[in-house]
Amino acid sequence: MEKVVTAHDFNAAMIGIILFDGSMPCEKYLYIRHGGQQLDYVDSKVELISNYMEPTSLRTTVDKQGFKYRYAYYNTDRLKHLYKDIYIKGRKTLTKEILNRFTPLTLAIMYMDDGSLVLHKDPKRPGKYHSREIYLAVNSFTLHEVTMLQKYLKNNWDCDFRISKNKGTYRLCCNGTNAIKFCTIVAPYVKQVPSLSYKLDFKYLKKKLPF
Repeated sequence: MEKVVTAHDFNAAMIGIILFDGSMPCEKYLYIRHGGQQLDYVDSKVELISNYMEPTSLRTTVDKQGFKYRYAYYNTDRLKHLYKDIYIKGRKTLTKEILNRFTPLTLAIMYMDDGSLVLHKDPKRPGKYHSREIYLAVNSFTLHEVTMLQKYLKNNWDCDFRISKNKGTYRLCCNGTNAIKFCTIVAPYVKQVPSLSYKLDFKYLKKKLPF
C-alpha cells in the first residue's frame, strides 16, 4: 500500500493494525502476522507505515504442517499512547474515542483483516449468485462495542449492518446494497493488496460497480 505521509493517516493506520489482527504484548512491541495466500499483506502494512516506523524483524516461517506465515516485528516507543488507548486492562477495547479516529483507511484495514464477502449461489441458475453479503468478524469485541461500531458505520458512512451472534460471539453483517456502499469506501486501499482483491469481486456479469 502507498506510504502514509501525515501523522493523522499514520495514527488511523495504526489504530486499524493494532485493533484488529495486530498484537501488542506490551506498549513497546507490535507483531503483525498473516499466512497462507496473504503473505504480501504483511509487506503491504510494513510499506504503509514505513515513513514512520521500520520493522526490527521481517521474516517468513513454515509450520510443521507446511503452512507459511509472514511476520513483522516492531520494537518502538512510538505506540505507547495507542497501546494505552486500545489495551484497557490488558484487553483490546473499542471505545467511542477510538471510533471517532477511524478513517476510510482504518475501515479498509478492518475489512482486509476481519471482513468477508460472501456470495450466495443461486440453486436454480448454476454459476450465478442470488445475493451478496459482507461479514465483519469482530468476534473479540463485546456486544456493547459491536453495537457502537454498528451505529458508527450507519451514522458516519450510511452503511446498515446488523448484529449476528455466532458461537457465543458477535459479528456484523450487511446485505448487497450496503456491501457495495462499504466497499466503495475501502476499495482504494484494498485494490493495493493483490492477494485481497477477491474481497471486492462481487461477480456481477453486467452490473457496473463504483469501484
